[in-house]
Amino acid sequence: MSSKVIAVVGTINSDNTLIVQRVPDPGESVRAQNFKQSCGGKGANAAIASFRSSHRCVQKEVQSEDGKEEHQFVKAYDEVAEIEVRLIAAIGDDANGRTCRANLQANGIDISGVHEVPDSITGMSFCIVEEDTGQNRVMSHRGANDLHKVDDYKEPGFLDGVDLLISHLALPLDIVEQLLETAGKAGVEILLNAAPAQSFYRRLWRYITHLIVNETEAGILSGREVKDVTVGSCPQIAEMFLKKGAKNVVITLGENGAYYATKGPDGKVIGGHVAALDVEVKDTTGAGDTFVGTYASDYLQQKSQLRWDIKEAVERASRASAWTIGAIGAQAAIPWSDQIDSIRAKENAQEGTDGVQELIAPDDHAHAPQQET
Repeated sequence: MSSKVIAVVGTINSDNTLIVQRVPDPGESVRAQNFKQSCGGKGANAAIASFRSSHRCVQKEVQSEDGKEEHQFVKAYDEVAEIEVRLIAAIGDDANGRTCRANLQANGIDISGVHEVPDSITGMSFCIVEEDTGQNRVMSHRGANDLHKVDDYKEPGFLDGVDLLISHLALPLDIVEQLLETAGKAGVEILLNAAPAQSFYRRLWRYITHLIVNETEAGILSGREVKDVTVGSCPQIAEMFLKKGAKNVVITLGENGAYYATKGPDGKVIGGHVAALDVEVKDTTGAGDTFVGTYASDYLQQKSQLRWDIKEAVERASRASAWTIGAIGAQAAIPWSDQIDSIRAKENAQEGTDGVQELIAPDDHAHAPQQET
């Protein structure tokens, strides 16, 4: 069986994260408890999540080169699904860009489409994370991410061999609209993470195979106040998006789980709700991107088996996101396939017991095999 290919067209950023007890008021200065610089960007995060969620990270003990008896550990990828991941993105000609590109390659991503733009800087994000709640506030400077050109995506050559295209609205809108049109006309399935939300041409909705939004984005795209996007209102909102042309819709609701909807063979809407897992929240950065990448790899894995159960994909993506929010930072916290499976195993073990126990212990992250950033 040939490999399925996911292509992500998206952003690469250098993330700068401050951990604070509380967000400062206007004009106020507060002292941060911690600082972390790491690689990020919605495109890069989704690409790594797509790869890790379809691969196990295996540690193999080998003898060192100098012949001594000491041993070192090297990381090797053990596929659970035949999925390759390509990233098409732009970085600046700076140290941040080179670090992010190296980190992507170390995580198994095909970076042949990652281009260094002369005389530009790599995109940067500044994240403030509240220590007690794990909630984040993110400000970004797009840098080289703004330098994609519409002409680069008018012809479908960049989609050769691609089974699923992932993109998001952090790129310039004209770029995303061209991507939707080119991929749609070429018959390539599209997963659009409409984040941050903004309106796009109605005629392009019919090309969207999967639409994933959070409650804020669902509110903006449906014309509702965010406070009115609830588990109870999601069926109406999702049906609106399906009527516009999207084939599958997922609305993530943070601690309230996720709602999904699709159309059955008879054209009737099939929808449902997946509850959120009970985990300690340390940092929500990258949780949405982890959800997107894991959902994408699960979709292609199911498609290889000639089936499609959207609930199953949403449940697996929810487990992956739950793992991510249990550690600080985005990419380093994205789980591998076996780590996602470990959450499912704990769920199975707890079925029939009274109460809900924490599914991810701090030690799970501490000893998890992860690529360093």
